[in-house]
Amino acid sequence: MNKLVRKYQCPGCISDPDDECYKKMPDTITCENHVVSTSFFSPTTGMVKVMLGLPNGFNRTGNNGSPIFIFEKWDDCEWFGDTIYNIPDWYHVNKAGHTLIRVYQPRKNLGFTLVFGGDVSRKLPASCVLITQEMIDEMD
Repeated sequence: MNKLVRKYQCPGCISDPDDECYKKMPDTITCENHVVSTSFFSPTTGMVKVMLGLPNGFNRTGNNGSPIFIFEKWDDCEWFGDTIYNIPDWYHVNKAGHTLIRVYQPRKNLGFTLVFGGDVSRKLPASCVLITQEMIDEMD
């Protein structure tokens, strides 16, 4: 199993840490069998599902069933050829050098998180906001 999948997707999954459940999603290294199993009640938003392997700002699933997609490098992802359909809102490059990007799909009203195994911040449009560790620590 890929180390990025183990670090960002497996925590909080119903099958964690069972390598036998891993099934590679086409065109990514994301686990196709991933099921987010951690939820809590928020007085402002109701029941919320979170992905434990990701920091605040990147860990909420929203309404879509595949909230995280993982890639080793930028060239493995073809989703940003047309940024009117996949809009990167904000990003964070963590201490490990991995880039986390929160993306919005306005035509579907869905958000999801992309994880890259390196720093891809120079590839992102200028409108994508850098989120610092301090900002993440202050998020609810």
